[in-house]
Amino acid sequence: MNLTIHYVPLTDTGLFRALYRLKSRHGLHHPIRLSIDTLGNQMVESALEKA
Repeated sequence: MNLTIHYVPLTDTGLFRALYRLKSRHGLHHPIRLSIDTLGNQMVESALEKA
């Protein structure tokens, strides 16, 4: 499984900046898969403990 994780601060400018960087790197002519998920602190801490 190829998994890339990118943290985006929960602000409007953080999301805009991340999407702009993605477009700049890959252009608009190549399809990409994008998933936007939000995780609470407890979920992240639990996952890190198990890793």
